[in-house]
Amino acid sequence: MFFIKFSPEGEKIEELPLTTLFEGLAKLDALFDPYPWKLEHWQLLPKNENEALFLLGREKTIGWAIFKLIPSDSLAHLLKFLVLPDYRRSGFGEILLKNALAELGKHNYLKFYLEVEKGNPAIRVYQKLGFSKVHEIPNFYGQGRNAIAMTR
Repeated sequence: MFFIKFSPEGEKIEELPLTTLFEGLAKLDALFDPYPWKLEHWQLLPKNENEALFLLGREKTIGWAIFKLIPSDSLAHLLKFLVLPDYRRSGFGEILLKNALAELGKHNYLKFYLEVEKGNPAIRVYQKLGFSKVHEIPNFYGQGRNAIAMTR
């Protein structure tokens, strides 16, 4: 796994060592993501070399993007993307994702895939960054809650 933090201005701060960060992320995830991961899932991230975690913020984390990496296909699958509510619609999601995609590109990940709930405002960010709809997945998020699969 690799782990990189960006400032809100999009500058790479440093490649950080993994510490007790995941407990805080798990708490934020439980508060703001309708499909939060359990703490145990967060704690497994450093053990998986085929995942990448990107954070946005300085002293306070205001967003993150987590990708499952498939080196044989040069593919990165966006698993989780979240910007805290107070920072949404301010361009921070775009900064985070744009920099994460660029960093992944440096590591030869040139194809990207994601699922997003139909109607989620993040779709605009994905489209702005070159993602396009592949198909709709019925009931992906539960009965009557479809997903849009997107690639770039």
